[in-house]
Amino acid sequence: MSESRHVSPRPALAVAALACSALLVAGGVSPLSASAFSSSFTVVGGVPGALAVDSTTHRVFAADQSSNVISIFDGSLDEQPVTRVEVGLHPVAIAIDESQRQIFVADSDSGTVSRFDADDPDPAAAVAVTVDHPSALAVDPVNHIVYVTSSTTNRVYSFLASPDAVSPALRSVPVGQEPSGVAVDAAAQVVAVTNSRDNTVSVFAARTAADDTGTPDPVPTTVPVGASPSGVAIDSSSHTAVVANLRDNTASRFDVTASSPAVDTVGVGRAPLSVAIDSGTHYAFVGNSLGMTVSQFAVSAAVPPVMDVPLGKAPRGVAIDESLGKVYASNPLNETVSGRAPVTPEAPWIFADSLHAATVGVWYTHVFEARGTPAPTLSLRGSLPAGLSFDAATGQLSGTPTVEDSQSVTLVAHNLAGPDATSTFRLVVTLPAPTLAPAGPLRSAKVGTAYSYRLTPTGSAPSTCAVSSGTLPAGITLSASTCALSGKPSAAGSFDFGVTARNSGGTAAASYQIIVAPAGGGTGCTDGLGGAGGSGRSGDVGGSEIRPGC
Repeated sequence: MSESRHVSPRPALAVAALACSALLVAGGVSPLSASAFSSSFTVVGGVPGALAVDSTTHRVFAADQSSNVISIFDGSLDEQPVTRVEVGLHPVAIAIDESQRQIFVADSDSGTVSRFDADDPDPAAAVAVTVDHPSALAVDPVNHIVYVTSSTTNRVYSFLASPDAVSPALRSVPVGQEPSGVAVDAAAQVVAVTNSRDNTVSVFAARTAADDTGTPDPVPTTVPVGASPSGVAIDSSSHTAVVANLRDNTASRFDVTASSPAVDTVGVGRAPLSVAIDSGTHYAFVGNSLGMTVSQFAVSAAVPPVMDVPLGKAPRGVAIDESLGKVYASNPLNETVSGRAPVTPEAPWIFADSLHAATVGVWYTHVFEARGTPAPTLSLRGSLPAGLSFDAATGQLSGTPTVEDSQSVTLVAHNLAGPDATSTFRLVVTLPAPTLAPAGPLRSAKVGTAYSYRLTPTGSAPSTCAVSSGTLPAGITLSASTCALSGKPSAAGSFDFGVTARNSGGTAAASYQIIVAPAGGGTGCTDGLGGAGGSGRSGDVGGSEIRPGC
């Protein structure tokens, strides 16, 4: 007889679940509802793998493959002391018959199935049956038959789960190569077994009585699924089996009551190993053993949104307390069992920020933001201005625009949890703001002599120019499109005027002076800068060509 004991796997730490927003009750420990915390983790020690939960008592059972024990704690409590019960060598699977109050454990290396009382506070395990390398367990809660797979004989054995049964008789059914998972549809009385070596699931009729030695063995139907199927669970209301395919990061789904079932796949996380289904909400939970999450999706939805449930590092085993509304995952890399409420799906929505204007020749970036559960994927409808591109993975719009433009684009956020969210944005690309020559005197002119002077520097953005104040010398005009002064002055004098340049990027203004000398005498140059004042955009690069002759 083995001895159970209360232990602390880490001497420096109290054995307890560390929970966010824990509900504190004066005078003692109080049960918690699923809404009382966002997440918890319980240090159980060793290498926790397979999990099972008794929804009646909220006790969680975790198989420790390294020390051949089952760790037990109450998931409804804020403070969670851990009890351990010794079982056989290398326990790899756990199943519960809740009405018979029995726990069954597959001990792979000792070739046994252990069992103990689910309600005993100090339980001792005993061997129920011997099976060569048992790899998975399931219990039919209606007929109280235990099914156990053997990975070396490629068979599924079954026996009576009653605590009064002594040396129960075994029956077996041949299945595929290296069976690694088993589940029972209690409503349809069907058993499904995953065969990891040949990528199939064997489906056959369940036993309906303990004393049925005279009935012929069922003939399994073989259903092809994904690569290396491992865990399996069945939603008895829809008769849908969900299979975790370890090597292709998918879960297969099919109807176990169909004679030739159609199989579809759902993409999940990395290396999915285990599956549990909540019979009340009909959500499947798939443990992604090389990731940081458990994938959650609706079992029967045609194209279900797949939500990530954060449940610790490398979640291996998965189990659900349906009455508490809490899902658990074992974390062998840090010796814990994590728990939290399932994720609630949320239709996508978009932060409808307006887009700031872009400028030709200037790097532009904007990150669109959307929310929802699961995280929505993004796409953009419409034509983008030349030089810009959209990265759907990051939601970033970026690039260097090359032409002035104005486009309407629509962002679409999609996650299958509800209708797509859409938001339309206007993206305007403007020219760089215009620049003008520095305010002040310009090159002098002479009556009757051709004069030209461009007021915008070479390479500046196109703009439209106009005289905004004062008067140009008679005979000289300002080109609106080129911002160039040209002509032959017809009268001498000093002329002050203001010019404004405009384009889609803004405006610039400056005041100038031209002195026109009489024909036939002098150079027409001034001795100083004169008194012409002006204003322009701060930071403009001023100046045109050097004023010849001055």
